Amino acid sequence: MYPAIRSVLLACVLLLPGSRFGAFARAAPPGLAVRIGIAVRHGATLCFSVPDAGLAGATRVALIAPTQPQAIARAVIVGRGPGCAGWRNPAAAGYRLRLTGGRAANGLVLFGIVGAARLVDRDGQVSARLAPAGRWLRFRSCASVDGVHLTIWRGVPLAGARLWHAYYYLNQDLVADCTEQDTADPPPDAG
Repeated sequence: MYPAIRSVLLACVLLLPGSRFGAFARAAPPGLAVRIGIAVRHGATLCFSVPDAGLAGATRVALIAPTQPQAIARAVIVGRGPGCAGWRNPAAAGYRLRLTGGRAANGLVLFGIVGAARLVDRDGQVSARLAPAGRWLRFRSCASVDGVHLTIWRGVPLAGARLWHAYYYLNQDLVADCTEQDTADPPPDAG
């Protein structure tokens, strides 16, 4: 291969989103964007929205309550559904869940992780590892004036790298407590 062409190809690979060398060095790990979603219980219904339209029934979903103390619940997909209306993500598919362990408080917006994940609750702070050799991820939520921001961090929230962010509209008057690190798109540490 000609050296000039090889240099151009190498430069293109280094600048691809998710490349560990380029400008997106702190982008979400591969697969994180399609494995993470939002779940909300409304009475007997537990909705789940995630950017993966191909999930089968009985697929496991770990649920993380972002309130303090944080808590872990388990669920399985029981079928397609309308999804969770407050997350305006056009790529998200909707599912219905059935709890298989733990609790999901009515109206609380939860993180949902599809598939296998190692979850640890240390003194009310949940950490997750999505791959056997993967890094530990931490979860945070904060309020804006009319909804909640959910974020996932590598390391300590607000101090580590923010890897994932979603906003869930609640149509309620809330006391805002988010920081710029919680809400900036792209995150302040992405470059």
